[in-house]
Amino acid sequence: MRDRDNLAGVTVLVGEDDAIIGLDLVSTLEACGARVIGPVPTARSLCRLAAEADYDVAVFDVHLTDGVVFPAAEAAVDRGRPIVFCSGDFPAQELKRAFPTSSFFRKPYAMDAVCACVAAVCGNSGARERDRQPANQLMTAA
Repeated sequence: MRDRDNLAGVTVLVGEDDAIIGLDLVSTLEACGARVIGPVPTARSLCRLAAEADYDVAVFDVHLTDGVVFPAAEAAVDRGRPIVFCSGDFPAQELKRAFPTSSFFRKPYAMDAVCACVAAVCGNSGARERDRQPANQLMTAA
């Protein structure tokens, strides 16, 4: 069951190229109280938004229509934003090696678990608190 307030005040940047998964993810995050930017289907657009948009946490599928999200993830890290990766085929260990403070979900995943993970990486403290502790956990949900 979703806690409808656990992401109140949090803005989430979503990178996802599958329309159904993207809309479900946006709907789930919004039901938990988040404001959502996206879903963004291309790595190029996502990279620009990761560098310029006003958001608190990023949720990125690893493979988008025009490539991988690593430049966008680097932009998010440079800005001090936590990242939650989700992928059906990318090795979690490689992500953790490249982005050690990131969290990870293996597709398919439970949408409520995504909300819980996003809340955890945000410290469940709402938006604009930029001194959050990174989540060093590797999360996998079914």
